[in-house]
Amino acid sequence: LGLAYFKSSKHEQAIQSFTAFLAKNPAHRQALQLRAISNFEVGRYEASAKDYEALLPTPDLTINLGLASAYTQFGDATKARAALEPLLTRDDSAEAQVLVAQTALLEDKPEEAQAALDRALKISSRTPALHYYRGYLHWKRRETEEAIAEWREELKLDTNSFLATFALGGAIAMSATAQGDTKGITEAEELLRRAITLK
Repeated sequence: LGLAYFKSSKHEQAIQSFTAFLAKNPAHRQALQLRAISNFEVGRYEASAKDYEALLPTPDLTINLGLASAYTQFGDATKARAALEPLLTRDDSAEAQVLVAQTALLEDKPEEAQAALDRALKISSRTPALHYYRGYLHWKRRETEEAIAEWREELKLDTNSFLATFALGGAIAMSATAQGDTKGITEAEELLRRAITLK
């Protein structure tokens, strides 16, 4: 039943079902991993990390990435970096490089973040959140047009990205207001309204 809820993205019901199942089968790895993913999807990052931790040690890339992602989301850069260590030798993982960048940004290391994003881009330009964070770094350097271009690219890959939608709307609003661009202001308003529905 938990798997059916999970596949239909009913994550709250999936969590309840997996929790009931794990009470009787506490070492069931698939149930732990799926509950970890569901907890992540509903924003319970610490609970997600706890489930992923129960699956360690493992060579499974998806579990290590999930754990690092959970740590990153609740702002624990030290644990995120430790979880990423086994992945850093994998130069074929763009997802790992994006997580390295996120962790570096938590630690206020923009140069390290940029280098990781550059590595990710060489591996796959379609990696989730890659263009969002590239845009973020451009924005921090006051490179507005480059940031806007990256956030537009992110939205081509994921039309439901709240972060990219909100960032793009805000950047266009500032740029269009400064230039008196009414068309740009209208686009910004539409993006920001959409961002509210995505949050």
